[in-house]
Amino acid sequence: MKKKVYTTLNHRKMNKTSCASLVNRIKTNADGLDSREWQNDELFMALWIAMLEIVSDYQEPIGKVRKKRITNSLANAELIRYRAYQAFKRANNVYAVSEVAAEKAACKLIKDQLKALKIKIQNNKENKTTNYNVLVAKLRSTGFIAQVELLKLTDFVSRLEAANNTFSTTEHTGVIEKIRANETAIVATRDELLNTYQLVINYVQAMVALDKEPFIQLFGAIDEAREYFARDMAYRDTLKKNKKTKSATDATPKVG
Repeated sequence: MKKKVYTTLNHRKMNKTSCASLVNRIKTNADGLDSREWQNDELFMALWIAMLEIVSDYQEPIGKVRKKRITNSLANAELIRYRAYQAFKRANNVYAVSEVAAEKAACKLIKDQLKALKIKIQNNKENKTTNYNVLVAKLRSTGFIAQVELLKLTDFVSRLEAANNTFSTTEHTGVIEKIRANETAIVATRDELLNTYQLVINYVQAMVALDKEPFIQLFGAIDEAREYFARDMAYRDTLKKNKKTKSATDATPKVG
């Protein structure tokens, strides 16, 4: 395993605006890459999106930032729940063509239950959440537990339950946050951005060390941005030193 090292960049000397500009340049570089397969990594994209959201928060009113964060969190929780439900359905559907009669029967029983709850056509979020709760309870009842265990779906049921609980909690938190919208200001800080940015670049560096091809180009895009700001900071430091030297020279009494 070979670790690639980024260009040295002294973040402590960068103010809030400079840090935001650094991230924006990284995004611009990344958008211009030939390959974007790194976007298929869900864990990385969660960090990447969080970093970009913090940057965008710098330029938006407090109320808008709060509303956007609540909306994004709820949308993400809903997506996670949807994937958990789809994973359960697909795992069950595997047995629709089973040559084992008991497995095929169990699969049909569960499919009929899904149709009965009509989760797919539910648009009301409250109804959907309730129906997911009902589904989990049914699958753990004496009428279904044997079939669930036979088809090895227990973990999928637990995943769905956890995702539905997370959605409910996120939705409840969003309601409370909206009530408090005028009481507490949300201000994106430099440290908040740098912490998330550091997680992003560390993740990319780790993937490159593991020779994960999609991240190699992204590493270069990030390093180009770092190098640009490092050169700019070095240039500014040189100007300051030259100015101080000149001032000191001008202030020295001339002999003669």
